[in-house]
Amino acid sequence: MSRLTVTSFALGLSLAGCSLPLEDSVVPYENACTESSDCGANAACVATAKGNVCAAKSADLGPVYLEVRTSNASDSAPSFLFTDVLSFDGTASDLGVVVDVDLQLPHLVEVTGSYEAPPGTSASCMSPPPQGSSVGTIPVKVELRAITPLPGVKSQIAMLSKLVDDQHVFEADVPPGSYDVYIEPKEQDGCTTTAPPRYFPAGLVVPTDVAKITFAPRAEVLEWVVAEIEVPEDQSLDGWHLDVVEPAYGRPISNQVVLGEPNGAIITTDPITYNYTKDALLRLQKPKPASAGATAESEGELTVHWVLKSLDFANGNVQLFLRDLDAMPFDVTATAIGPGNTGPVAGAKVTIQSKKLTGSANQNASYKFVTETNENGLIEASLIEGTYYVSIVPSVPGVGMYFGEWDVNELGGGNGKGFELSPQPVLQANVVTAGGDPTSGAPVLAAPSLSASQTYFDQFFGPFAPLPRQATGAVNQAGNLSMAVDVGTLDFSVQINSDTGFPWYVRPRLGVQDAVAAPKQDLGDIKVAYPAVVIGSVHSLSGSSALALIRAWVPAGEPTGDDALSAPLVQIGSTIADEAGNFVLPLPPSVTKSQ
Repeated sequence: MSRLTVTSFALGLSLAGCSLPLEDSVVPYENACTESSDCGANAACVATAKGNVCAAKSADLGPVYLEVRTSNASDSAPSFLFTDVLSFDGTASDLGVVVDVDLQLPHLVEVTGSYEAPPGTSASCMSPPPQGSSVGTIPVKVELRAITPLPGVKSQIAMLSKLVDDQHVFEADVPPGSYDVYIEPKEQDGCTTTAPPRYFPAGLVVPTDVAKITFAPRAEVLEWVVAEIEVPEDQSLDGWHLDVVEPAYGRPISNQVVLGEPNGAIITTDPITYNYTKDALLRLQKPKPASAGATAESEGELTVHWVLKSLDFANGNVQLFLRDLDAMPFDVTATAIGPGNTGPVAGAKVTIQSKKLTGSANQNASYKFVTETNENGLIEASLIEGTYYVSIVPSVPGVGMYFGEWDVNELGGGNGKGFELSPQPVLQANVVTAGGDPTSGAPVLAAPSLSASQTYFDQFFGPFAPLPRQATGAVNQAGNLSMAVDVGTLDFSVQINSDTGFPWYVRPRLGVQDAVAAPKQDLGDIKVAYPAVVIGSVHSLSGSSALALIRAWVPAGEPTGDDALSAPLVQIGSTIADEAGNFVLPLPPSVTKSQ
C-alpha cells in the first residue's frame, strides 16, 4: 500500500454526529458481484478483503478526513484525525475507484512537570525546594485542550499532580499537537490562601520526534485590580462574587472576592489578583440561592461582564457604575400550549435568556432562568425587566421546539403570555440500494449541523440560538422512511452498515421548514450509490490497532475562518478494523452540499 503524509490532531468523542447500529442483525441486501457487468454502466467489480463489491467509476467528495480511535482507548482518551491522506477531486477509473491508505498513529508523548509556588506562598504550603531551586512546588490540576480549527472538535486531557520524591508532579501520555493549558492550584489543609488559576493559550506544543517532554509553566507576575462599585440605593450586592475569567472557556484566572454591604453608595473590594490573559473578562455574579429547597434555576442567574482592557484603570483601581442595575426579579407566568391550541404541554424544559435588559448598566448583564412546565403547561419565572429569548423543548413526541421572544416589565407587561408550539415536520423518503433493494432496517440520523465553535466570550455577547434536537429513525421493510424532526438545519444520513459493502447516503445542511408551511417534507426516492472504496490499515506506535474505529468526515460548507480546515464537517461513513488493523471503508461517491 502507498504511504501518505499524515497530519494528526487529538480528538475526543464530542464530534457531532454518531454511528448508529443496524436495527436488525440480518441484513437482506449486500453489495456483491462476480464481474463488472453485475454492477451496471457506472460501476465496476473490484476485489476487497471482504469479497468482491461494485465500486463507483467516479467520485467527487473533495478532501476526506479520517478519524481513528483505537479499541483500547477509554471514553476520555484522544483519537486521531488524518486531514491530508485522502481526497476525491473528480477521481475517475473504469476499473472502479479504489484507494489504499496506510494510517500510522503517532506515538504518545509522556508529558511531565510541576508547578512552582507563586511568590508569597508560605513554606508550609509548598514542598521543599528541589535541588538547584529555591522554590518548592504546590499541588495542581492541569487541563489540556487540543487546538484544532475544525469546528465541533474538542479534546480534553486532565492531570492531577502527585507527590513524587517530595515534589508535586503531574504526568500523562499525550498525542502530538498544540494545546491550551489551564492550571488550577488545589486547596491544602492549613493553608489560608490558594494561588489563582492560570491560563496559557497555546501554552504547550507536543512534538512528534520525542518520547518525553517536561512542561515548565513560565514565571509570571500577577496583575491586580481593586474595584470601586457604585450600586443603586435600593439594592444590595451583599454576597455577590467578583472575579476575572479567561475568554475562551469562561474559567476563573483570579481569586474570587465576595462583596459586602456598601460604605454609603460605594463598595470597595479587596484586591483581585489574576494572571494576564488577552481579552479577559471581569465577572460579577449573583450568589447561588442558599434558602432551603431553592435552586439557581428557581431564582435565575444574573451575571455582569466587562472586558477588562476596556476599563479605565488608575493605579490598579477601576470604577464600576451600577447605579441603574436592576437586580430585583419579579414573578411572571406564561403557558406552553400544544399545536392548534390542543392543550397544555407538560414537562417541557424552558430556557429564558436575556436579549436586552433595561438600564445602561444592564447592557453588560446577562440573565438566565431555566425551569420546566408543570402539569398544566404553566411556566413560573422570576425575571427582571427586559426582552428575553425563550426556548421550550417538549418531551411529547411529534411536538416541535419553540423559540421566540418575550418582553416583560414590572407593571405586568408580558405576564400571562401563551406560547403555542408547532407540530414537528415529518421527513419522508423511499430508500433503496443501487441494485434496487429496500434498505430495510438501516438506521437514519438527523443531527444539528456543525457550525463554528463558540467561545465563552461569543456565548455571552452573541445571541442565544438553540439547536434542533437530534432525531433517529429506521427504514422499514418496504424501504420507506417517516420521521419527525425539529425545524432548522440538519445533517441527514442513512447509515448502512459497512459490512454490506454499501456506503452511507448523506445530505448535509438540510433545511427543514416549519410544519405549518410544510407538514411533510418529501426527500423523494433515494438511491444509495455504489461506493468509492477505501482499503486501509492502521498501525499504532503506542499500542494495539486491532478493532480500531475509523470514521470519515468531509467539509459541509464554507470555512468559518482563514484556515481551510475551519469548514464545518459532516460524517459520511464508519467501519471497524480487523484484528490486524486492516479495514475496508465504503464511502458515498458524492454528497449534496446544501448552502
